[in-house]
Amino acid sequence: MKHIRISLAAALGILFALPASAELLKCEALTEKITQRLESKQIKDYELKVVAVGDKQAGKEVGRCQGGSMKVMLLRGKAAEKPAAQ
Repeated sequence: MKHIRISLAAALGILFALPASAELLKCEALTEKITQRLESKQIKDYELKVVAVGDKQAGKEVGRCQGGSMKVMLLRGKAAEKPAAQ
């Protein structure tokens, strides 16, 4: 009986730990982390955009945040160029 309680406690611990590990990751924290990784690889010509998961966006999805409701898109090269302010 003791073995069953320990197994049940372990299973419940894992079950409750999963939502904690999938907590709402703030988009700002994620984009900062991605920026650090890109700069450590000497990648300079890029832009990161945070958009809703359902939005169609050019580029490559490189992460999700806000509980999976937002995604971070990486635009490289000419796609990342911003028009000059007028």
